Amino acid sequence: MVEAITHRDDQEAEKIPSGTWNELVGSDSSRLFLFESDLASSLRRVPLAVRRKLDRCDIHLSLMGWQRMSKVARTELLSLPADSVCERRYYITRLQQLLRATGRGDELSNRSSETHSEWLDLTRVPEAVQEELARARPDLNLSLAGWVALSELERFALVKLSRPGHANRGFGLLVAEVLESDDRK
Repeated sequence: MVEAITHRDDQEAEKIPSGTWNELVGSDSSRLFLFESDLASSLRRVPLAVRRKLDRCDIHLSLMGWQRMSKVARTELLSLPADSVCERRYYITRLQQLLRATGRGDELSNRSSETHSEWLDLTRVPEAVQEELARARPDLNLSLAGWVALSELERFALVKLSRPGHANRGFGLLVAEVLESDDRK
């Protein structure tokens, strides 16, 4: 049972060899992108897969709140699903429990549900994604069919990394991973 997980200190937590995380979890919703491979052993930063789940739950978790949790707790949040309404309710409840275990529970805030509509919209490629793609890789064009063929997590990552304020860190690497690897151009 999930509740029975004991929390170990980050230094004691077993390191997951890089490149194997996605095989271990076996789910796109818990996928770490190749450019996030440094996250596999420490999970010091919030992976895009977790950020997608938080957005799906309409909540924001501060980086400080994320880092206060043990690596085991962060790994649990990465591996938990948050797609259905029931899964999202459980995800929020479990996140609150894990935060309370750190002695803090105030790192969560509400987020507008409108923030995730862009990557869920399969009728158009978001303008910000097209603009950032034109800047980063003018030789590539993401068609609507290519957009639809992407997984929800891939679409989320493209939208998130194309927004102002992210300094477009990782966008080029993400494009190389998800768009250049197949016929989605």
